[in-house]
Amino acid sequence: MSGDLRPGDRLAEAELAERLGVSRNPVREALNLLAHSGWVDIRGRRQGAVVHTPTEKEMEDLLWVRTTINATPPGSRPSTPTTRAAPSWPTSSAAGTPPSPPTTCAPPPTSTPPSTNTSTR
Repeated sequence: MSGDLRPGDRLAEAELAERLGVSRNPVREALNLLAHSGWVDIRGRRQGAVVHTPTEKEMEDLLWVRTTINATPPGSRPSTPTTRAAPSWPTSSAAGTPPSPPTTCAPPPTSTPPSTNTSTR
């Protein structure tokens, strides 16, 4: 990313194709892939494509990711809303040791359907 384009800049297929020395088809396909990835907004035939302008939420998310990456020592996992530290289990009053964490049951084994091969030799 060279920084030549700013959020909201128009991306004209014909200009990009000429600048890159290709036909408009690969440019159109590339713009659609970029739109699918969130880098470009397609605004219809007349307006064409524009560089995506991040929302406030997207900027907050990006800031959180960058801050987490920069603050997390190599080899450790960051604490996120879905990966918090393990809960502290209450201690058992009788023995003074923590009880075992709850276990999950494995799903029942699936039975394989009987063979439908009816050919004989």
